[in-house]
Parts: sequence; structure tokens; C-alpha cells
Amino acid sequence: MLAYMEKNTYLCKRNKFNTKIYSTMGYTHYWNFSGKVAPKDIERGAEKFARASEIIKTCLAKVTAKGVKIGDALGRSLKPIINDTEVLFNGYLDKSCETFYISLDRGGWDFCKTAREPYDLLVCLSLLAFKYAFGDDFKYTSDGITKEDYENRESNEYWKRTGYVPKGVEQEWQAAYDMWDEVKAELELTE
Repeated sequence: MLAYMEKNTYLCKRNKFNTKIYSTMGYTHYWNFSGKVAPKDIERGAEKFARASEIIKTCLAKVTAKGVKIGDALGRSLKPIINDTEVLFNGYLDKSCETFYISLDRGGWDFCKTAREPYDLLVCLSLLAFKYAFGDDFKYTSDGITKEDYENRESNEYWKRTGYVPKGVEQEWQAAYDMWDEVKAELELTE
């Protein structure tokens, strides 16, 4: 049985010296992307993906300006891939977890566990950018409480059943929304 110790950290077991061993649990974002664009819509889908990629490049510049290091897929070099057909990155070295990957030719349901590492900010911003570019063809959710979750808290069946009352938007998401507002203003994005 896991004993809750502090935010996102759980006591797993004791070693032979009776010392507590802790393990960080996952913190995951999920999305469903109607990516595999139908041949008749391939040009429009490519335009939307390119638009999302350009927005993410602006977000990347803002995130790295805050000192967050964004790495490649394995988190070993500071070379994320953000282009017109794919977005692929991770944290850097010991601040990495799972790769965030969305491709124009690979749609469907997917997820990325960030364990709340600093690159989580760019993951959240990327989800917002894809939602902006693709609208209803892109849906996301998270282990954290998003603005949409909080605004619709009265209709959340799970929260009703368990009696959970969220106190507000998750701090990781709030940081992303604050930066998203800056990006929208800078790029003059309209809703």
C-alpha cells in the first residue's frame, strides 16, 4: 500500500536499513487528434499543423527564456524537433520523462507523462496551440485541473460521486494559461 507523503510523492517501501524510499508518481496529459487528414483535406490539415508548429516555436522561445531546458526525444541534447509535420521534444537530462510527440500523419489518442518536470509547461502550451489550430479536431485532458475542467466542475460526474471539490486550476496549467495569453497577444491570435 502506498502512503501519501507530499504532492505527487508516495512512500513505496523501506530498504533493509529501514530507510524510506520515495517514488515520484506520474503526471500525464492526454489528447485525441484527428490527425490522419483525409486526402481531400490534406492541404488544410498541413496548414493547420504548420500554424500550430509556428505558435509552439514562439512558446519554446518563451519557455527557454525562463530557464527551462527543452531536449530532443530522449532528453540528451537541446535539439527539440518542431516543424511543419511533427513536434517532438522532452525535458533535458534528469529533468526529462516521456517524449511529447504529435505528427501530421499520426492521429488518434496519445499521452505524455511529464511527472511535473519543467518541460511540462511546453507540453501544456503545445496542447493549447494544437487546440487553437485544429479546434474540435483536437481534444486534450490532463491529470491536472485545466481551466475547462474547473469551469465545468458542477457537471463532473466523478467529482460529484466522490465529493471532490477542486479549489482552482492546477498551478502547472495556470502557468501555461498565463504564458498562452502572452503568446496570443504577441502573435495577435484571435479566438
